Amino acid sequence: MTDEPTHDTIQTAGKQAEYRRELLHATILDLQEALGPDDQPTRHSDLVAAIDRAAQTVADHVRDAEAPDGLLTEVIRVEPAYGARVEDMRREHQTMLAQADALRDGPSDRPLEDLASAARGLIDLLDRHRHRSTELILDTYSLDLSAGD
Repeated sequence: MTDEPTHDTIQTAGKQAEYRRELLHATILDLQEALGPDDQPTRHSDLVAAIDRAAQTVADHVRDAEAPDGLLTEVIRVEPAYGARVEDMRREHQTMLAQADALRDGPSDRPLEDLASAARGLIDLLDRHRHRSTELILDTYSLDLSAGD
């Protein structure tokens, strides 16, 4: 590591990452609720509203993570060797944005099952992203502890 993270830096980054992770999790739960208990939505309007909220959450997540003072910049500052992983996350962000926007901006008369299927795809993508981002944060801020004497 070039810049050793301080305790405060690790705590701040951890809190920010956890907050964003929880927002994405809440979005997943919101979409799942709109899909219904049997994963078969009954109300088109409920699913559309959940998709609108998801698209906004994804846009906010990407904006915050990719800001000049955002988490991805901090990862590169602390661990420059993770540049390729950060670029993977940025590409994933673009995929998340495109998928959420396509769902939100698609035809309003799209069949409910088609909309539900696309929402399930977004849920899967958001869930994978949450896990990948957690791994990146843990790897970035892990401490190398020697075994001692």
